Amino acid sequence: MRYAIINEGFFTGSLADTPPYTRLVFLAMLLWRDEQGIFRGCPSFLARVLNIDVAQVEESLRILSSPDPSSTALVEGGRRIKPVDGFQNTWLIINAKRYDEIASAGKKRARDRVRSRSTYSALKSPASDVPAGLVEALKLFGKEKHPSNAELVAWNCLIKRGQESGKWDEAKILEVIRWARQDEFWKVNCLALTPLAKRKQAGDVIKFEKVFNAYLAQRRADGPSSRILPSAPRAGS
Repeated sequence: MRYAIINEGFFTGSLADTPPYTRLVFLAMLLWRDEQGIFRGCPSFLARVLNIDVAQVEESLRILSSPDPSSTALVEGGRRIKPVDGFQNTWLIINAKRYDEIASAGKKRARDRVRSRSTYSALKSPASDVPAGLVEALKLFGKEKHPSNAELVAWNCLIKRGQESGKWDEAKILEVIRWARQDEFWKVNCLALTPLAKRKQAGDVIKFEKVFNAYLAQRRADGPSSRILPSAPRAGS
């Protein structure tokens, strides 16, 4: 089954000044074109499937193949179709590639939305099943309250990233956060869990990986005898 994907310009551009049946004819040609942008069909075929008069189809073909000075497309003087030399009832959709790009962009946005929802669902943990590691991590930030959904997502993101890269596990995450909360630089730049799972910009690593790399560099500088000091005991503990 073929689809013809269009944008709002189909209805708001200069094509909107043509008769309604002309827009319908053009839409049908977009739908039934081949991969090269070629439509093959006689006026009587279009009239039959669109339930309009043959005369209206012929008028539409004339309009669509005529220059349109108001069109935003400068190719071929604004024409939308042109006959293919040597073939009868065969038309080239002049901007077929542009319509294919619109379709591809629309499909990509749809895939991205599905992927985003799937990723969020996969990362999100039920509120009644809070990981113990997350509770300990939040304590390092001085938070004793129940984790928010954003914190649940961030924690699972860190776990998932560690599993994919093989660089860290839950225990290592806690150790790195504990180190960061004591480090002179990171203790003022690592104030909450959620930002650790985010990227500053597209293509960048997540913030936790930057903290992790700084942690490793400090360990190497301190030598094999270095270790992370435990958190100070809380009052009354």
